[in-house]
Amino acid sequence: LVGGFSNAKYLQERIKYQFGDRIQIVIPQLPQLCVVDGAARYGLRPNFMKVRRLAKSYGIQTNKSLSSLKNYLHLFPIAYIEENTYYDKELKQDYVKQCFCVFGIKNKAIGIDDKPIRKAVYKMT
Repeated sequence: LVGGFSNAKYLQERIKYQFGDRIQIVIPQLPQLCVVDGAARYGLRPNFMKVRRLAKSYGIQTNKSLSSLKNYLHLFPIAYIEENTYYDKELKQDYVKQCFCVFGIKNKAIGIDDKPIRKAVYKMT
């Protein structure tokens, strides 16, 4: 976590409560300065960083419509889709619970102008 709010114990505890041992929270010694440092470097030299590689995969847990997962069904464990599908009456379609929606993949090179990846690829553990 970076930025001034990452120092807030409430935020840290809420993240730990929500995700438990499934994630590791890393907070630099001066998290508020990370944002300022990056902004200053970018302001002085907008091309100071062209590409970066992610140390971890990043994403969120979400429920996804079954229709949006049609190309990814093979990535789920056997019977997971069947056991975790529900019908949303308001939206009038089937959804699968607890999918991991990927924003960035570990070790993949990401250019500064690249758009984020947004794909649900497998179940959360």
